[in-house]
Amino acid sequence: MMHLKKRYFIVSLISIFIVSFGYIYKNIPLRTAIYRSFYKQSTYIISEGDTIYSFGYFGVRKQVLENNGNLRLLAENDSFCHNCFVGHLIGRSGVIKGDYLYVATRSYLGGRWKSNSKGYQKGMLLIMCKSNLRILKRIEVDYSMIEAKIYKNVLVVSGLQGFDIYDIGIPLSPQLTHSFRTNKLWEFQGCEFINADTALYVAFARWSDGLSIYNITNPSKVCPVANLAIQDTLLPQGLQTFCLKYIPPYLYSSLAPVPATIGTEKDRRGIIVYDLSDINNITREVVLIPRTDWYQSKIGDPQPSHIGLYEENMYTNFGEKGVAVFDVKDAVVKYKGIIKIPEVNKILPLHITEKGILLVGDYKDGSITSFNLNKYGSI
Repeated sequence: MMHLKKRYFIVSLISIFIVSFGYIYKNIPLRTAIYRSFYKQSTYIISEGDTIYSFGYFGVRKQVLENNGNLRLLAENDSFCHNCFVGHLIGRSGVIKGDYLYVATRSYLGGRWKSNSKGYQKGMLLIMCKSNLRILKRIEVDYSMIEAKIYKNVLVVSGLQGFDIYDIGIPLSPQLTHSFRTNKLWEFQGCEFINADTALYVAFARWSDGLSIYNITNPSKVCPVANLAIQDTLLPQGLQTFCLKYIPPYLYSSLAPVPATIGTEKDRRGIIVYDLSDINNITREVVLIPRTDWYQSKIGDPQPSHIGLYEENMYTNFGEKGVAVFDVKDAVVKYKGIIKIPEVNKILPLHITEKGILLVGDYKDGSITSFNLNKYGSI
């Protein structure tokens, strides 16, 4: 009898384990919360001199880049990440102005996912003291923030289903001057300011919808001036763009497949170069990475998804292969090849300091590896 009870108990435990495992596996928000409790991925890196600020599931970290290439932690803040468990906030990106660090945060949930957890928030704009990462102000928002950029006293924060524009003439008292929202599944990913013809524009990478450019010269009359799809006679459907970099008059946009297209005949990987010499007549060129150099692993959003510029080269993350390099010194952009980054298998994100130090995050955790492009970056 005792033997039967023991067997019944063991079978019950196994059944509970199987049911629990199946529930967690199918529940993507919960599965992500558990996984990222152990592996706190980076999402964004910026620098000011030798001081490095990184953002991710761990919140915000401030580190100093030492002469030997190692990074030493100076301060960190993850307090805002504990608002709830499923769908909690993460540090998505940040930008510096004076003594302040503006941090764009978002729930890690994507698309129409939402959480019923107490304390759940889609996003929040934080103003931190740059020196010690102490939070000085919190501004709650109704969308998932992605990238923050500053031009003079204008702060733009892109996001899922919308974007906001602030006047930060008084750094600790941002004034919301324009807000765009939509119920459609529109994504405003990376953004870049474009200052041309006495007007100020902001360009957004729109995921599979391509590129959008808005005239923001007058905050009360913000309007779109260009919406450029990715697919046309040059490219098929099923592609996306995540990141933008602007060197007048060219705007560089990452090009990668959406998850459903990866590995198919429609798959393309590389960059799109937009010539913005005439904002009313934008032309473009596509520069592809040859299939022989493609990565094979599938991690999150297909790459390239981050762009860095240094001297005459542009660098993009490229899975386990490392970093793809393009020559951008002339009007005709050329693909040069791949740089393998030691000890980093899956790069996310990527940033280059003013001194030519390439900083790459690891998809699995929040570690950052430095790579001196002046010494080892030639191809």
